[in-house]
Amino acid sequence: MKQSYYTFTFAIGTDILLYNAMSGALAKLPKEAWEARETDVSVSDALKEQGFFIDEDVDELALCKFKYYQGMFAHKDFVVMIAPTMQCNFSCPYCFEGEHKRAGLMDDAVEDALVEVMVAHKKKKIHITWYGGEPLLGFKRMLSISQRLAKEGVDYDSRILTNGSLLSEEKIARLDILHLDAVQISMDGIAGDHDRRRCYKNGTPSFQHIITNLSLLLKRTDVKVNVKVALDKQNAGGYNELKAFLSERFPSYVKSGQLYVSCSHVLDKTGFDTCATCYTREELFRNGIACLEAGQENPWFSPEPQPARACMFRQPFSLNVDSEGYMYHCMEQFGNPRYRIGNIKNKSVNFSRLAQGMFAKDPFDDPECRNCKVLPLCGGGCPMDRLKHAETDGKEPDYCSIYRGHIEQLIPYMYKSYKKK
Repeated sequence: MKQSYYTFTFAIGTDILLYNAMSGALAKLPKEAWEARETDVSVSDALKEQGFFIDEDVDELALCKFKYYQGMFAHKDFVVMIAPTMQCNFSCPYCFEGEHKRAGLMDDAVEDALVEVMVAHKKKKIHITWYGGEPLLGFKRMLSISQRLAKEGVDYDSRILTNGSLLSEEKIARLDILHLDAVQISMDGIAGDHDRRRCYKNGTPSFQHIITNLSLLLKRTDVKVNVKVALDKQNAGGYNELKAFLSERFPSYVKSGQLYVSCSHVLDKTGFDTCATCYTREELFRNGIACLEAGQENPWFSPEPQPARACMFRQPFSLNVDSEGYMYHCMEQFGNPRYRIGNIKNKSVNFSRLAQGMFAKDPFDDPECRNCKVLPLCGGGCPMDRLKHAETDGKEPDYCSIYRGHIEQLIPYMYKSYKKK
């Protein structure tokens, strides 16, 4: 046997904490047991069972690659992201779509093509995400597509990513037509932060309007609602403040789990950080460690890393379509002509671009990634970031995982978290 390349160790008092990035196993054992790992069969067998040790002939890199590719080509379900419009009634300063939010409402030809494709895949479970722009500006189109799918006997569910401003009582009454199981509402904190950053195009504040709509949504449906807070250096406390506000305002829904709060972090991935408000991954890590050391909730990163999965960018069974019918590898490319890989209306696909997205800048061909001990956790990072990194001769953006170089430091907090559970 040999020690797994992906095993990390951390000494704590008279014990050793072990973590394996491939298996996800976490263990604590006395130092003397660890020191006897090669001579004590009971210890070595236990360590092998958890993946800390492996057989001498195992090629771990090949195993990691197999697991990642297996996820890429799993096609049990069919995932479709649809933008019924690329227009939006907000003007958020950090929106990655920027000038590409020009396309109007989806027309009948795009709807017909979408329905045709999904009916052709009706033997699979279909998962639809309504996206934009602000998708509810195209609510009638969403209803039309959903009704046609139901009529064709297609098994599907859906979720909406929305700013929450258009969730009127009339729309809420018809959400069941969408086979909806989740709504994600984007906010930036409580009124002060939110209204400064997420106002209507005419400057009118939106916070109270969204809270009123949220109240209606919770009362009239049983759909799960995730309020997601976008954090940068201008609203660093937005997550904690909004979570406290919503817990006080909607305690029963928070307790039942129907309403929960999460967050994302604004990173400079498209060159719009002219005011130096975006976070770097190193800053996210430092903020998270400070929370963990203080025993506070950590909204900056998970202290329990999960294995990497191939995202929509690399999955051939994921379809991302904007309101004009153009297809993309990723929703963050919507509306940008540079990244189009075809159009669903005329069934045209640029297979060169499709293959490039799936396999170009493959982390398993990258010497730096191949030798990185957190590869099973990050899968080489965001594929779009990897391509941009190559296009700028390595100047930007940084696609490395927040866990790189920090796993040993995290192991004690991982242990506390698992032990608490």
